[in-house]
Amino acid sequence: NLNLTNQVGSRFKMGHNMNIARYKSEPSSSVDLGTTAGWKSSMITLPPTMSARNPDGSPSSFNPIAYFGGGTVNTSLASAEMITAYTTYNDLLGSVYAQYEIFDGLSFKSSLGVNIGNSNYHRYIPSYMPSYVASGAEFGNAQTDIGFKDYLLNENTLTYDKSFGDHNLNVLGGFTYQTSESNTVGVGGGGLTNDIVRWNSFGSIPQEQRDISSANSLNKQLSFIGRIQYNYANKYYFTVTNRYDGASNFAANKKWGYFPSIGLGWVLTRE
Repeated sequence: NLNLTNQVGSRFKMGHNMNIARYKSEPSSSVDLGTTAGWKSSMITLPPTMSARNPDGSPSSFNPIAYFGGGTVNTSLASAEMITAYTTYNDLLGSVYAQYEIFDGLSFKSSLGVNIGNSNYHRYIPSYMPSYVASGAEFGNAQTDIGFKDYLLNENTLTYDKSFGDHNLNVLGGFTYQTSESNTVGVGGGGLTNDIVRWNSFGSIPQEQRDISSANSLNKQLSFIGRIQYNYANKYYFTVTNRYDGASNFAANKKWGYFPSIGLGWVLTRE
């Protein structure tokens, strides 16, 4: 994490902040708790007399209750120990700003912030899962999802902040621009006969079992903002805000919207 501020002369100030992170999250897939009907049903159908492990130490997989989920199942213990699933994230978050005091009480500030990141999700269900072995379909199943996102925000504001005795006034006006985009690509499928390569050999997945997907999302927004704040003796407060937004994800033929607000405040403890 890097955070720097620099004062240039008596009126100009600039600074920047940067944070870079890489982290891993696991598990990042749902865990089957004994049936394909979800965890609530599994709480009912898995009997309390069913041991967690077999004598050889492997996760127990046979549910003796035939009604609704009986037979060989992938218990939560089997799924947790046999399925590999995790997501790796890389994130960069940074911002820079410059502020200039035009004269006493009036200042202009411009800032630019970015958030750039990507993620890589990998999951592999091996061919020796209990339900696969019981059904005779001893094939592995792999999935990889790659995502990329970027977010940009530019703010430009002019602020007048002044006190006249017990009268305190703060006026702000300006505009902001922001854009965000995300892209994802996913590939997966079953029919894998080699548990060693896991998600590193999607070309060996049979064509009819291969699943490929991709998606893109792009949004932009331009806003004109204004705010007036006034208080008397830090007891009585009055605030008016206005913003006029144009956004690409607004409804067709309604790309602009006006959003005003007003607020009043009274600090009783200062009476």
